[in-house]
Amino acid sequence: MFIFSSVIFKKNKDYNVAITTKLNNKQRSTSTNLDIRYGAKAKDENKRIYLTSMVRHELGWKASDLDINGEIQHLASVRIASI
Repeated sequence: MFIFSSVIFKKNKDYNVAITTKLNNKQRSTSTNLDIRYGAKAKDENKRIYLTSMVRHELGWKASDLDINGEIQHLASVRIASI
């Protein structure tokens, strides 16, 4: 599933926001991506927040396994990974 939305201001371009969301759900994994861009220039990498996560799951009567990984990027230099 893919969702895109944006809010654009003609007078105050610094308030512009574009949000892109992607959700992928399969039998053994679920992944999500969220890309938020804000400011007057949509391609400016310094004004971007990118979140991604992946959950791998295998559930059963005898054994269950769950792995969660995540990543956050902002200002192209900060990364927080692995949960």
